[in-house]
Amino acid sequence: MGLKRTTLLLALALPSQVCRAQEAKPQATSQPWEAPPRPHLTELVPTLLIRPISTHELERYAAMLSLSDAQRAFLNSEYLQYCSKCASLWSKTAPQLQQLGDDASNGNWIDQATVDLHLAFLKMQESLSSDIKSQDADFFGRLETILADPQLEKMQRVRMHRQRTIAHAIERPIAVSRLDLSMLVEDSGLDSDGLVAVDPVMAEYEAVVTPLMVRFDQGLADRLAKRMRIIRERLLHQASREAVAALDDEHERIFTAAAEIDRKIAKVDREFFPRFLEALPTGAKDGFRHVYQNEAYRLVYPDWTDPGDLKTATLAVCNTPEVRPIVTAIWDTFDQKHQAICQAMEAEVDQWGYKSAITRATLSFPDFQQRIRKLRAERMEIDKQVLTDLQQALGAVSSPEVEALIGQIRSKAGEVQVKIETAKTDDFPLW
Repeated sequence: MGLKRTTLLLALALPSQVCRAQEAKPQATSQPWEAPPRPHLTELVPTLLIRPISTHELERYAAMLSLSDAQRAFLNSEYLQYCSKCASLWSKTAPQLQQLGDDASNGNWIDQATVDLHLAFLKMQESLSSDIKSQDADFFGRLETILADPQLEKMQRVRMHRQRTIAHAIERPIAVSRLDLSMLVEDSGLDSDGLVAVDPVMAEYEAVVTPLMVRFDQGLADRLAKRMRIIRERLLHQASREAVAALDDEHERIFTAAAEIDRKIAKVDREFFPRFLEALPTGAKDGFRHVYQNEAYRLVYPDWTDPGDLKTATLAVCNTPEVRPIVTAIWDTFDQKHQAICQAMEAEVDQWGYKSAITRATLSFPDFQQRIRKLRAERMEIDKQVLTDLQQALGAVSSPEVEALIGQIRSKAGEVQVKIETAKTDDFPLW
């Protein structure tokens, strides 16, 4: 995303949020704030700016602290003052920030002046974000003055919630590490009983992952500034292999430490994901799994040739003692192979994210593309094979129900074969 579009989005988004908060009227009801949805990960603007505390966050804080109506009214009043101060900070900075972004986007990376504009743009964002963090600290401090001891014990978790919210997830190269599993649960619409059931896992997860997210952001502005300098110097010295190689080595040294932290965040998310699934109510499991897989591994899921939708029907129809064990064994074998190939694809995506952080990503993308295509083709063959195995196993069974089921299996096999042929010449995955 170009800087011009970036600053335009910021100019539209940040003030409007604060202005809406200023226009809000203090209330003492049990739900005094209208909570807008959090932005989708792919909609986050790649910037060092942080947003002021939103009404969505505020409502979560109130729930975490079990605030009384009187405490909520106090919090709402203080929040309006907080928003007013943040709006004032923005109004003083926005014109300069917009101008810097426009000037930088119109420059040429080979010119030092353009790099200087980008660096100034980063520095101003960092300064404004620091001011907002100061307002956050002051706001939390005032909130603590009205809390009872049991509520004060929960403030550390509230502060960690804010730290994760303002963490620059978009800068973390491994996709799964950009997820906040606790916030996925918060956004899932679970009722209070469901939240209570999963809360112990959420609390443990937050205590582990929040410090890592904070560590990743430390020195982020400095890393981005150094990357800008390296980009310019590569353009200046592109004719010299030695100079380019030296610059690439420097880039790797600068970003390796942060990439290792990112790996740790990704590991935490992967390890806690099954624990979240286990703790969630039955009705919420599939939705949580779907969001996790499609956000973290969108090159892996969904599997467009997955025949798993036939499993329930197959086991229901094939319920005789002679056939049921055979069909069950076929599906068990499929599940094992399918899970293994999906895990291999996930690992490939994670490794690509790590390498893209420390190296020039375009250098390794063709290799990654070839590997992920090969794994996808292998998974499609696994999908195809289970349908072949089922047809062979059921071919000798004579009943209207089984014959109808075989018809569904053949139809699915035809769809799978068409997609296999299409996949041979498509451009997956795009750069």
